[in-house]
Amino acid sequence: MSITAAQDKLLKAPIDKGRLATRKGSRGATLTYLEAWDVIATANRIFGLGEWSRSFAGNGLVKLNEREFEKDGKTGYEVAFSCEYQVTVGDQFAADVGYGNGISYQSAIAAYELAVKEAVSDALKRCLRSWGEQFGNSLYDKGKTNAAAHHGDEDDEPKTTVINPKPAAKKPAAAKQEPAPAETKSHNAVLMELLRQAKKSPAWALTQCKKHGDEQKIDIKKVGDAPDDIKLLVIVDLQKIIDKEKKNAA
Repeated sequence: MSITAAQDKLLKAPIDKGRLATRKGSRGATLTYLEAWDVIATANRIFGLGEWSRSFAGNGLVKLNEREFEKDGKTGYEVAFSCEYQVTVGDQFAADVGYGNGISYQSAIAAYELAVKEAVSDALKRCLRSWGEQFGNSLYDKGKTNAAAHHGDEDDEPKTTVINPKPAAKKPAAAKQEPAPAETKSHNAVLMELLRQAKKSPAWALTQCKKHGDEQKIDIKKVGDAPDDIKLLVIVDLQKIIDKEKKNAA
């Protein structure tokens, strides 16, 4: 399927300024961008439901950095990911790379979730801008709009999503620590096996991972609304963090 004349007309129409979102950059500039939900809705409206698709390309999702730090007496977690992505519309496709950085003072899992979702959303928007104005391509032209797109060109300021700590609550009296169940000893081995199985059947692996997570009292939902294969990758990669948090809680 090729782009029709009607679709081409819609793609070239001026962008509705009401769709634009803004945020403040650390240098004081106001950055203008389109949100991920908006570009997905626009693609569905112009191309049609089921008439376009998105998927990982190249190396897919890659962790670039991970660190634990202390600031003002609080423990923070920072994670960064890159995401190679591809969008296909009929017989046309566009590939690009997105980046995401997440910081959380609540948990390492929250930092991972922020970084992964940010990287995928950024890659998606970078791909869709190949289809023109309705996907914010002109926002990357600073000479024309005096605005920078969200994760725009290489000299644009990247966004870092931060979750601040919750207000401190009074700690209850420490309960007697029960011995860890025997299944915990094989936790890492099980998850690594799930990662191998995920390459063959992501749906099956996610079901098993959810089951195993319930046994170990791991909240799989914290990984967010990312695709199944991202959830699996994040869950497996978080194993060492989960083990560490269990030790700290002991």
